[in-house]
Amino acid sequence: MLCLTGNEKCNTELLERLTRPVECPQPLVYEIRSDLLGEPPDFAGILSSGRKIIFTCRRTEEGGSFAGCENERMQLFEKALDFTPWAIDVEFDTAPDFRDTLIKKAQACGVKVILSKHFPRRCPDVCTEVNRLRSVEADYWKFVAPVDDSAELCEWLDIENDGKLILIASGAAGQISRFWYRRFASPFTYIAMDKSSTTADFQPVLADVLNGRISFNDDDEAFLIMGGSQIVNSRGPDVFNRLFVEKNFKGAYSLAIAEEPQGLLKLAEKLGVAGASVTKPLKEKIIPLLDSIDERTLKISAVNTLCRDADGWRGTNTDVVGFEGSLKKLYGGTPPHGQHALLLGAGGAARAVAYALLSSGFKVCVCNRTHVRAEKLASEFGLDVCNWEDRGGIEFDLLVNSTSIGMDDPDSTPFPFIERLKGRRILDIISHPAETRLVLEARRAGTIAAMGGKVMWQYQALGQLDFWLGWKIALEELEELT
Repeated sequence: MLCLTGNEKCNTELLERLTRPVECPQPLVYEIRSDLLGEPPDFAGILSSGRKIIFTCRRTEEGGSFAGCENERMQLFEKALDFTPWAIDVEFDTAPDFRDTLIKKAQACGVKVILSKHFPRRCPDVCTEVNRLRSVEADYWKFVAPVDDSAELCEWLDIENDGKLILIASGAAGQISRFWYRRFASPFTYIAMDKSSTTADFQPVLADVLNGRISFNDDDEAFLIMGGSQIVNSRGPDVFNRLFVEKNFKGAYSLAIAEEPQGLLKLAEKLGVAGASVTKPLKEKIIPLLDSIDERTLKISAVNTLCRDADGWRGTNTDVVGFEGSLKKLYGGTPPHGQHALLLGAGGAARAVAYALLSSGFKVCVCNRTHVRAEKLASEFGLDVCNWEDRGGIEFDLLVNSTSIGMDDPDSTPFPFIERLKGRRILDIISHPAETRLVLEARRAGTIAAMGGKVMWQYQALGQLDFWLGWKIALEELEELT
């Protein structure tokens, strides 16, 4: 079951949501936030819609918008109960007399009670607070709290849940509790019609249901992307889940955010994850925790793909294949040997890029904002190295950006020397945004060719699907989804 929320400001908008035909593979119940309405609810219209309703009215102190007195709020709930909604949602921290009276009134009407607890900040002891919540009788209990690191959800998964506890970890790092709510034993989760009608950050929308991002089955084969906060922009969850739907494959792909890998691997095992994508800043950090990696990946010393089987976690690197594919597209075929490449960056992705460039016959010079990392990469791979401040004076045929500059701040560029871009080839491996400032300025400067990271992402994704599932998919099939 799914609960379809809304943030309507008037009855006209509310009734439009209630009466709009909706294609959904799961039964729907509709939440009404009367505190958001700028007028008294049209209960007759709500009743005539024939929808199963969850009615609630939150005070400003509870994260809502109702500013009236408690007598007025009780009257709203009582009018709602006259129309027998499926359930009412009451905040646990409401004054006990008000809360307990309202619960008794609902029970007398045969209306279910959802008792909610919303934490505005991270909860230091989730288990204790959940037990406090469940100390008050209700049909369902809803516990909502932000997490800063997806690994914190290991504690959430240890909570005993008989299917009456709705667990929602808010914030970017908690998204998986919404998309994979059944793995947390939650009876349902909350979605919005579209992005404009969400009632919380990172709340799923109806399109996520239709595109397969929400997993309804505990036995779906599960995959994750693990990395820092930048993965909220990853195209992986959208593309892989749509592909699974198209192929009628019982799979699910979601994201887990953390700066350190240990807790994420523990979380993945608790969730029954079969494979994972790995990105910044974990590509190098995670290697000591793996049970095996292939010889090429050992040379690169950076992992972007994991698979878990009876022998544990296996790691590989499909960024090499991804970069080689984009390099051929940039050159319109195999690049000529002996060309000079200037590589910006010295992280996990840069290691795969350096390996691919050398294998393709390039002479490579690397520079990085932290010079010692550039020196380390250069010594391991036999590259030339230059200071970051001197990069504008280095001769090159191909410029490759493997830094994150241009990802979070679209106005930034790792190479502001625009006049040096003319007559060269530029490859920025950032895939979001699709075209960075570097790529756009390169085109205006008159480069031979300039390309963003989309093609590299597509090729490395094909490699991941092969590593996880043995799927041999044509690039064209993935291009249609990206």
